Amino acid sequence: MRQLLIAGDICLFTSAPQDLKHSKWLFVLFLFLLVPMYAIVLYQLQLVSFETALHQAAFSVVLTLLLLSVGLWFSNKSSRFIQTASAFMGSAVALGLFMLIYMYLMTTTYGFDGFEAKYPTFPLKMIGGFLTWNFAILAHILRHAFSKTAFFAMGLSFLLVFSTWRIMSLAWPFIS
Repeated sequence: MRQLLIAGDICLFTSAPQDLKHSKWLFVLFLFLLVPMYAIVLYQLQLVSFETALHQAAFSVVLTLLLLSVGLWFSNKSSRFIQTASAFMGSAVALGLFMLIYMYLMTTTYGFDGFEAKYPTFPLKMIGGFLTWNFAILAHILRHAFSKTAFFAMGLSFLLVFSTWRIMSLAWPFIS
């Protein structure tokens, strides 16, 4: 249970990926929590079937883990993959819970169109805030995983996110 709470601490920048145990069980748990939660978010944000959203979520997570694995291999730190990937997925699960709660509250209170009609820029600002926070957490995780500076980690996290987004937009053109 303590290991699950460390994922939340990583989101608050009080823990690092090294604080997680090197546990394949935790890796698989976060993987099986992240893919359906990511699929639900994609399903809510796009006009696609849940099956397509599930395929997109699984492909995106596998692609991100593959790029992370390659990056760690090139820097001779491949032994850190399980901890880094667990931290990445655990923090994404923690942030995803906040995002799902926010989306649920906005749609049940105002409906999709009602809230945006009354406060046109607020949902965009909130989602932008979530994405910025997620980007900063990814940079924090990569900084510790690669033992580099924060500036380098920000560039690496941008490269990771942009590469994943471009490959996803090639696989499913309606994403972009």
